Amino acid sequence: MLFLIALVIAVSFSLLCAPVLRKKPLPFYIAAAVLSAAVVILAQYRIENELVQKYILALFSKGAVATAFWCVVMFAGALPQKSALRKRLIPSRGELSIFSALLTLSHIVTYAVIYIKRLLNPDFDPQTDFIVTCAVVILLMCIMIPLTIMSFKKVRSRMKPKTWKNIQRAAYLFFALIYVHVLVLYVPRAIRGTDGYLLTVMTYTAVWTLYLVMRLRKYFTERRKSSNTAAVNTFSILGFTVPVIAVFFISGGIPKQGDIPVEAPATAAVTSATGVTSSSVTTVLQTTTTGTTNAETTNVTTTGTTATTASATDTEEQPQTVAETTAVQTSEATTTIPETTTTTETTMTTAEETEPPAPRIYNDGTFTGKAYGYDGYIYVTITVENDMITSVSSTCEEEDISYWLSCREKVISQIIDLQQTEVDAVSGATYSSNAIMKAVAAAMEAAEK
Repeated sequence: MLFLIALVIAVSFSLLCAPVLRKKPLPFYIAAAVLSAAVVILAQYRIENELVQKYILALFSKGAVATAFWCVVMFAGALPQKSALRKRLIPSRGELSIFSALLTLSHIVTYAVIYIKRLLNPDFDPQTDFIVTCAVVILLMCIMIPLTIMSFKKVRSRMKPKTWKNIQRAAYLFFALIYVHVLVLYVPRAIRGTDGYLLTVMTYTAVWTLYLVMRLRKYFTERRKSSNTAAVNTFSILGFTVPVIAVFFISGGIPKQGDIPVEAPATAAVTSATGVTSSSVTTVLQTTTTGTTNAETTNVTTTGTTATTASATDTEEQPQTVAETTAVQTSEATTTIPETTTTTETTMTTAEETEPPAPRIYNDGTFTGKAYGYDGYIYVTITVENDMITSVSSTCEEEDISYWLSCREKVISQIIDLQQTEVDAVSGATYSSNAIMKAVAAAMEAAEK
């Protein structure tokens, strides 16, 4: 969705401002540099408004706008020679390239900060996609910087036209690496079934495949002057359709991948998912002898465990305990019975004589929930058994996953140990911590009967 919005912005801006950009490029360069600096600064703070964070700021920080402008630059060269769009865009193509490069800085610097934080986090384990992404980005920078410098008119005028043109051919590799960069980042998320990423991958694939087909078609029709129009058209259709379908099945045909759940420790089963419970044990021991006998009723209130109280007698019988019952007030009673009574009676209050246990309020099973964290959604999957959370697993869509990594295990362990969805957040990862709690709370709501 972001890329589609960015394409509309880039195409509209290029068509409307291309002539002005070519004549007076400096104000545009300054505006792009200031905008990039502002995005980098704002990206270091948490914007509470989700619309601003996910769509407005993300358009620049995630590189969608910069990539869209690069698309305008690359398509300008793929358009037919006599095309009106080509005639409007080609004269300002160099300035558009510089403008695009300046906008790209907001994405590069923002994610350079994020990647450095990840590498400094001792809990971060670099995966293959992270390593490949870093390698591709470094190569992109090595190509973009020299080509951008050579796009300035003063630099270009001092170079031989043939040399300049040969060096500029590296732009084809640059455009291809942008697509590789997108695939490495988004295909794994599309495979996991994360909302929106399959559409994103397909949009980028359609745009880059269309560019490739247009380039090849232009080569055959204008340079090779092929007369077999039907063959060229068939090749173009197949050249566009086959890659798009292939990427679609690759990105959407593999089931979701889960996260390693944090299992509940044995001590977590003491309390219920509804909070701390109290249980009472009432033991009534009456002994009848010659004369008067004191009957004692003792109440013991405990938290989460059953406590029993017994009185020792001169007999060889062991004292008896009872199951959990509801708390009642402590009372003392004195009973007088005839002296002729020599029997011993033990009266006990049993669980059957008290109120029945409260009905269960949660269904057993597996339930999911999500909440927005620092800069993306955090998902959890919980397992509920007998009104208790027995395990929690979590996955993260945040761009900067270092916050999530630093708080995940501690927050989940607290939730399971305390059987509560509101626990202590981890310092320095408050937003991610709160998102895990909110996601678990949402999953618990889904589990309610």
